[in-house]
Amino acid sequence: MNEHFLYTLAAELIAKSSRIQELVSHSGTLGSYREQLLIVLLNKYLPDRYLASSGFIEGIPNQIDIIIFDKINYVPLFNEEGIKVVCEESVRAIIEVKTTLYSSELESAIVHLSKINAKLKQVLPIFKGIFGFDTKYSDLQNVINRITNVYNDENNDKLILQDNLYGFVDAICIQNKCLVGIEYVEQDDRIEPFIYSLINEADKKLKYTVPYFLSCIFAHLEVEMPAKKQLLRYFDSLMFKSKYDG
Repeated sequence: MNEHFLYTLAAELIAKSSRIQELVSHSGTLGSYREQLLIVLLNKYLPDRYLASSGFIEGIPNQIDIIIFDKINYVPLFNEEGIKVVCEESVRAIIEVKTTLYSSELESAIVHLSKINAKLKQVLPIFKGIFGFDTKYSDLQNVINRITNVYNDENNDKLILQDNLYGFVDAICIQNKCLVGIEYVEQDDRIEPFIYSLINEADKKLKYTVPYFLSCIFAHLEVEMPAKKQLLRYFDSLMFKSKYDG
């Protein structure tokens, strides 16, 4: 899968989301349509074992913009009239989608995902992501600063990390503008979260923020090792260039 093809994934989202905005100004309709755009894109490239859909996780009252769950080994507990409820054991990813990512929405999305993750009793960490189609941030370095402040605020009693090392949001993507992710590195015999980012607007690598976001999701999927290696190999060169080029 060459780099130009990966870029077309983002171009497809941009074209379709821009088209509807020329015709419809209702924010709720725009938000729902763009949410569906991302769901359709995910389902094109997810392994057959998985399905992306909006819905609910059993025992959690809040609707989740996008859940990626194992549809082969776990049947949805409820699936009628477009409403899905899945068991927590089937969940491999939860994603919040924002038409325009403001500072307040960024914090509320982080808090929302942290609360959901704290209620899940997964053996393996699930992917937690935020996807924005646009942002009002003029300086995208402020996205990183805002994320850091949310997690470092000791008085933020809304944020639930508990003792869950992997409770942090894994990736925040604003298409073609910014991608911020969390990696875990070993320091002094401890595993610590580390923030990396693609934020330079003059950098051509930014057109790969969408496929990079997808690669972060794929890394959390449970599939047979040969299939997982093949899936991630499509993105390996892209990931390396994006994160480590000077």
